[in-house]
Amino acid sequence: MAVSSLLKNSTGSALYLLSVILLFLIWGVSAKIVDAPLVLPKIGDVLESLVTLFLTLSFWQNVLATLARVFVAFAFVVLAGLCLGFLCGRFKFVKKILAFPIAFLRATPVVALILVLIFAFSSSAVPVSVAILMALPVMISAVSESFNFTDGEQKLFEMARIFNFTRGQKLKYIFLPKFLPFLKSGILSSFGMIWKVVAAGEVLSLPKNALGTLLSTAQVHLESAQVSAIAIFIVFLSFLFELLLRKLNFLWLADFLSPICVLVNHIFKAGEQEKFEQGAQKKKSAQNEAESAGIFIKNLTLRAGDKEIIKNLSLEIPCDKVTALIAPSGFGKTTFFELSFGEF
Repeated sequence: MAVSSLLKNSTGSALYLLSVILLFLIWGVSAKIVDAPLVLPKIGDVLESLVTLFLTLSFWQNVLATLARVFVAFAFVVLAGLCLGFLCGRFKFVKKILAFPIAFLRATPVVALILVLIFAFSSSAVPVSVAILMALPVMISAVSESFNFTDGEQKLFEMARIFNFTRGQKLKYIFLPKFLPFLKSGILSSFGMIWKVVAAGEVLSLPKNALGTLLSTAQVHLESAQVSAIAIFIVFLSFLFELLLRKLNFLWLADFLSPICVLVNHIFKAGEQEKFEQGAQKKKSAQNEAESAGIFIKNLTLRAGDKEIIKNLSLEIPCDKVTALIAPSGFGKTTFFELSFGEF
């Protein structure tokens, strides 16, 4: 089993590497055929520009500035997306209120939003703001979708109610296993979008330190090899961080959130215990009332002409026991019940 899995992974990696090599071969052949470095630079020129950039201190300052914008936007999107997604999933009126803003942001072109925000924010804040506005709807939708439970999942909650699970236990053992895959999907989708939007925002807003500014400057100076080098480096960084996120096992969040589950359990434990005691008290009172209640018949008399069929019958039928009236047909069972309950 382990050998077959290893062979399968090796085959997948080999095919992936082959596709990369094929892409570079197509690029090299196309550049040689076109023979116009301004339109399609050669691979050697791009690699030379990339090495030159790597040896420049200002390049790494720009890299760090872009990374800072990406991770600031990413952290805000994750936190705000979790809060708003939880509210949308938990309360329908919140979902309806946010439905139009989310749909509007999804339909808005990134370039249009960047150009609008340039007038409102500084050049350094525009990429972060645009990335948050574009990626936040993705995160909100992913989190709120985790609250759409199937019939089987609803039955799990019903089972938990029957077995007196605490809210912390329901959160840990039922909700989190459903929630984590949606969270991972939202994080991956929003992170990839943030990278693209931040780069586009930097190209248009031109902050002081940014890879997008370097990209725009190289384009203005017609340095196509440097443009390609910076673009490849941006794609590589995005691919690398997204790969790390994909490899990350989000199940560790269940252990991370366990203390929160315990805290939720402690918070609601007193209330649930009080509710349980109140329920037990009500049940006991109901039992006492049932024991004291019943059907009482006193001095029941029935005459048919001069004949006295029932005379001064007194009877107590408790409601917490099964009582049967047994007699052959025609002996007056129906008449007795109609007489007793006022229907005769």
